[in-house]
Amino acid sequence: MVGCVMRKGRLAHSLALVLLVLSQGCGSPNPDPRVRFGAQALSTGLEIPQGVAFTPDGRLFITERSGQVRVYRDGTLLAEPALTLTDVFTKGERNGLTLTVHPDFSDNHFVYLTYTADGARGPIGRVMRFREEDNRFLDGVVMLDDVPASVVHNGAL
Repeated sequence: MVGCVMRKGRLAHSLALVLLVLSQGCGSPNPDPRVRFGAQALSTGLEIPQGVAFTPDGRLFITERSGQVRVYRDGTLLAEPALTLTDVFTKGERNGLTLTVHPDFSDNHFVYLTYTADGARGPIGRVMRFREEDNRFLDGVVMLDDVPASVVHNGAL
């Protein structure tokens, strides 16, 4: 099964995150008419959601353009962010915040985050590792830093 994320246009400040679960590839040019799928709005009130990662225990980590990482658990978007980055470069068409959980997340609770940071000489790419504990991202370690970035069509690392 493949999960696809859909979101409303950028003009809406309060976006709904929609998870579309298909039993075949997203955007398949010749979908099988026997395949059934559905969409369900999981949450509203997110500010331009950009990346998602599922944890083995069923939570969903969601990044927002502003630099926050939010947690969706047991049908609820938690009020407190897991992380708020203060050095995110938000000008132009820079890349979104992306994240992934470590393959052994159940044991080590590592989460990796890539984003465009506001460097001293302009935008730079950065990769960080955090340890998740009680729905908070702690102990941030920079894994890769100072990668030249652009304000237009800057891809994630």
